[in-house]
Amino acid sequence: MAQTPVPRRKLGAALQLALSGRPQVEGRSEEHAPGAGVLAGEARAKAFQALLDRPLLHISGVARTSHMAAATAAWHLAVLEKAGLAQRMRGGREARFFVTGTVDEGSRAELLALRAPLAQPVLAAVAESPGLSLAEVAAEVKASPQSVLRARGPLEALRFLETQREGRSVRTYPAEGLPQFLAKRTADLPLLYEKVEGALRAAGETCQVARKARGEIAFSVGRRGAKRDFQLRADGPLRPSARR
Repeated sequence: MAQTPVPRRKLGAALQLALSGRPQVEGRSEEHAPGAGVLAGEARAKAFQALLDRPLLHISGVARTSHMAAATAAWHLAVLEKAGLAQRMRGGREARFFVTGTVDEGSRAELLALRAPLAQPVLAAVAESPGLSLAEVAAEVKASPQSVLRARGPLEALRFLETQREGRSVRTYPAEGLPQFLAKRTADLPLLYEKVEGALRAAGETCQVARKARGEIAFSVGRRGAKRDFQLRADGPLRPSARR
């Protein structure tokens, strides 16, 4: 007896854009501004923004995203940590880092799952083409089916993905957990920024909100005429790390 086809599901445009890693339109760049205090250096500012976007990165992830050597990234992270602007979470072979105030018990499991190997490529592939089989996902992310299965397990447990048997195939679809996570992150953004601002002021930095929009708070750090711009984005954890 023929089975009724299951409707293909799509994620929202914002989620698909975040998972794709395509650049978003941002405000005026301050890359050459001298800045002030702990975030004076351009490289350290890039490392700080990398952690704002992608909490719980390894040193190697910060290095890739910020386009610097791992030893350089480690040094900048140590400076941020000493200033109270970054914290580390130990576990596994490498410590993971995050901007102070951006990770709590309520979001740790989701953030860890998003930083796991293959998590972002698998989510992106399924968001782009819901209903892929295991073999099709593996082909899309250029990995073995066994590796995809390992990556898919935690994402299913969090209901970021779900699988359905259709005939002889098991197909993967986006699930409700990912939009719910993004919605909660968006609602919590003002509180997250408040904690980040508190850490910055405790480190002796001057900071000011430049723009508030749904899902993003842009803020500047430093004196007038010597500022650096940063963004705290709700969808930051969904943005893939840069590749060399």
